[in-house]
Amino acid sequence: MTENFEKLTPEIISKLVLPKMFCENVEYFEETSSTNDIAKAMADSGAKEGTLVIAESQAHGKGRWGRNWESPKYLGIYVSIILRPKLNKEIIPFISLISGIATAETIKEEMGLDAKIKWPNDILIREKKVSGILIEGSIIQDRLEFLILGIGINVNNETFKGEYLHTPTSLRIEKDGNIISRKNILERLLVKLEKWYFLLLKEPDGKETILKRYKELSHTLGKEVTLRAGKDLLKGTAIDIDQMGFLVLKDKKGKLERIPSGELTNES
Repeated sequence: MTENFEKLTPEIISKLVLPKMFCENVEYFEETSSTNDIAKAMADSGAKEGTLVIAESQAHGKGRWGRNWESPKYLGIYVSIILRPKLNKEIIPFISLISGIATAETIKEEMGLDAKIKWPNDILIREKKVSGILIEGSIIQDRLEFLILGIGINVNNETFKGEYLHTPTSLRIEKDGNIISRKNILERLLVKLEKWYFLLLKEPDGKETILKRYKELSHTLGKEVTLRAGKDLLKGTAIDIDQMGFLVLKDKKGKLERIPSGELTNES
């Protein structure tokens, strides 16, 4: 039954106090294959920065490493945003960091739940995954044309299908079992994203502020981890996030490895 769940229609979204960046071009779908795919097609056709694609459900929601993001109708937040930061590709790790920060802070402040970031940008509550973030982009000769920032948050889900690396959860499960307003979560998320995005682009000490906050919210730093980076399987202690936004891994021999992207398969 879904009749008791609010919709995130254009009319509802227009009443939210959204940052100007995200309120001028909103594309809404009751159901679609993937918001990231739609946003990418729009970006390829010249859609401007801040274009927001939102769906009530996705038939083939995209997770990292080709996984599916379960997207039942009216239960979660499924959004993709077109970004055109006009910088080189070295900015990408920091887009990953700020998206994790914005999502974790949204959950903490809106719900009072202790959300943590599993590197690079999965959001966990009590070791269970509540949100995933996927960043895709177009790079031509080292120049970043655009990025698609896709965010999925399990809000009112009560059950999950399939097998998962991390046990899934939802805000409703972790809070008190009552139905949660998705529009409030969306509103705060977009405000947070704009704040951290402009801090990254415009403030001289923006990267230092981002690194400090990310480390405060990290679920990964200080732990023994196993991660997949390309074809390599690496093991060591996650000791830092460096000035490039890379994870710094220290193996048993003391050798340091800087990892720009990858997937943690184990933390302990």
